[in-house]
Amino acid sequence: ARLEFDSLKGFLKGFIDLTFEHDGRWYIADYKSNWLGPDASYYGGERLLQALAGEHYYLQYLIYLVALRRFLRQRLADFQDEQLGGAFYLFLRGMPDAGVYFARPDDALLDALDRLFEEGH
Repeated sequence: ARLEFDSLKGFLKGFIDLTFEHDGRWYIADYKSNWLGPDASYYGGERLLQALAGEHYYLQYLIYLVALRRFLRQRLADFQDEQLGGAFYLFLRGMPDAGVYFARPDDALLDALDRLFEEGH
């Protein structure tokens, strides 16, 4: 309900906190300072998933991964989709004991979103 795209005319603005390569795979990391509770026990399981959904971080990392994949395809001649590692969301208030979320969406989902962006331009 909070997402409103009616006034959006083709541009999104966002910043990936960190992009890194490890063992031949490329990742994004996004640092979050959300307050989910007073100790690490609040930064895992269902509470963590609720925070991701409530702030639309799922959509954010999908957009970021599409952007990273496009960038890597342009810059690395031998880049293959299998080299896209995924997205880490690091909830700093829960770390190091909790607060780490990782996702690697299916290539078909990233392809569909990439095509959707292409259609809008």
